[in-house]
Amino acid sequence: MAVFTSYALGILWATCSNTGEKYLLTNQDPYFANFIQKINGGKIYTLTHCRNGTKLYCLRIKKSLESEIEESGYTGRKNTDRAIPRVDNNADFVRAYIQCHSSLGLRPCKTRRGEKIKTPRLRLHGAWMLMEWMSEVIAKTVGVGVKKVQKHSNSEMGILHYQSCVEIIKICEWVLSESHSQAFEAAVYLTFQNKKGPSKKGQPS
Repeated sequence: MAVFTSYALGILWATCSNTGEKYLLTNQDPYFANFIQKINGGKIYTLTHCRNGTKLYCLRIKKSLESEIEESGYTGRKNTDRAIPRVDNNADFVRAYIQCHSSLGLRPCKTRRGEKIKTPRLRLHGAWMLMEWMSEVIAKTVGVGVKKVQKHSNSEMGILHYQSCVEIIKICEWVLSESHSQAFEAAVYLTFQNKKGPSKKGQPS
């Protein structure tokens, strides 16, 4: 019987690395380690990122649960030909992945009148095939357009750009509609603080 839900596997795919001896979850948001700990057990500990000094929350996955991760098709996060996951609920997997492995903020642009403004932008990062699949899942689940994967400027990985305010609001409301990171929620409301954006708990504004 499966222990990890599709949502949990989305977290693990986005935050876990395989050292050859163990699966280790690491992320600067404690929500993900705490969520998986409820299923996996174990002790959460912290490390400091060697390059930027960020505090990371870490959790080692039990040996007895490693096979379940592998059966979902997991390969390393930096694997450029990463496969599509084998999960029961594609939408839940993607909803978790977005919280762990995306960036949401404002981008500068100009209006037709030449006025300088800042508008929301949501970007998802990952292996090319995985991003193509996620674009289809998001489009089907939320009702937004399918995005073409773009090449990441600093690697062979792919990136999805969402720049329509309406589409970003739909995606964020969906992500926030069930279990979610408070840090992701804060980023959403910070981005839309001066705009009409998602309402609390994913309910329409």
